[in-house]
Amino acid sequence: MNKTFCIYPWINFHTTTEGRCKLCCHVYTEDYIKVGDNDAIVGHHDIDQIWFGDYMENVRNKMLNGEPVKECSRCYEHELKGIESSREWANKNYFTKQYLSLEYPKHLELRLGNKCNLKCNSCWSVSSSNLYKERKKIMSIDKDIPDWINNQWHHEINIVESFDFKWFETKEFSTFIDKVSPTLEKLYLTGGEPTLIKANVNVLNSLIKYNNNSCYVAWTTNLTSWPQEFYESLDFFDSSEVQMSIDGYKSSNTYIRYPTEWDIVEKNFKNALDLPSKVSLKVYFVVQAWNLLDIRKLVTWLETFERKIDFVPIFLEYPDQLHSTVWPKEVIEFIINDLQKIYTKRHSNSIERIINYLHDSIYDKKKITKMKEFIAINDKYRKIKFKDIFPYFHQIIEKECKI
Repeated sequence: MNKTFCIYPWINFHTTTEGRCKLCCHVYTEDYIKVGDNDAIVGHHDIDQIWFGDYMENVRNKMLNGEPVKECSRCYEHELKGIESSREWANKNYFTKQYLSLEYPKHLELRLGNKCNLKCNSCWSVSSSNLYKERKKIMSIDKDIPDWINNQWHHEINIVESFDFKWFETKEFSTFIDKVSPTLEKLYLTGGEPTLIKANVNVLNSLIKYNNNSCYVAWTTNLTSWPQEFYESLDFFDSSEVQMSIDGYKSSNTYIRYPTEWDIVEKNFKNALDLPSKVSLKVYFVVQAWNLLDIRKLVTWLETFERKIDFVPIFLEYPDQLHSTVWPKEVIEFIINDLQKIYTKRHSNSIERIINYLHDSIYDKKKITKMKEFIAINDKYRKIKFKDIFPYFHQIIEKECKI
């Protein structure tokens, strides 16, 4: 198998919240699958036009010939750093020659709109309706927003207002789901907050209608809601997975995933513990600049529960002012020392991955200045202050911005 081949273009179909498509969720650039010269839109273009079209054929041919695909640059970068990439992981876990006989997608990643009740600092308006409302309001009343923030927010707001976020309510989308449901092997739902999006229940019901209980169903959740019909559907499937997004411990999670209430998160986390054993539980932790000292607290908390819960670090790379290695060398060394004190049998591999990642510093004083400006604009309009939640990092920011 050559060094650019990835099985995903043969099996995986990924949608964005506005209905466009990418090769997979690790394509961070705005490179979308095309139909002709236009971005493919699920629910408007037929699945055959997208999946069997020229764009996908070109990508598959490049991979078979060992040629690099520009959309896959993030995987190549991770591999150069010695980090297992999504490409490598997918090939290891999913590759069979049978899949090269092209059929309809076996894996489906759906983001049915941007409806969300949170305003996470690492998110953007295209993935959160609440963040869209907040940022649009701030831009309408605040004339002192730094230009770089103004440009970013204007760009994402423009995307939201340029697309029809009801693309998944069309007849074409229902036909698409009917085509893939009988043979689908994996369904992944995210958002937005998928448990707040009723259309996701329709997709689950389609699998049930076609008696496809062997499909592996997974979704992410911010644990701020617990709709019974969502979780009761898991009884039908042979195996499934609930990915719980927690990016800090207690008040840190509230700040980063604003305005999460920890008591509600903890209550719904305990609801998850009561799910059948055939349901895998995972905590997805986005490693970023502000939560590095929360890792030990969170892992220690997870260790208090008897049930197996995977701790899965995801490494934030955008927005770059929140990158986990943006800090000066002595700060990174202090954090690594803190991580090395963690005693855990269950999650030692995850901690090692984080430590290895932190060694590759991108320290940049300009990014820390951007971080300070970003914090200031958010704190101005939210009922919470960064310096009260993260006093250590607040001191570092103040020091760096004075030098």
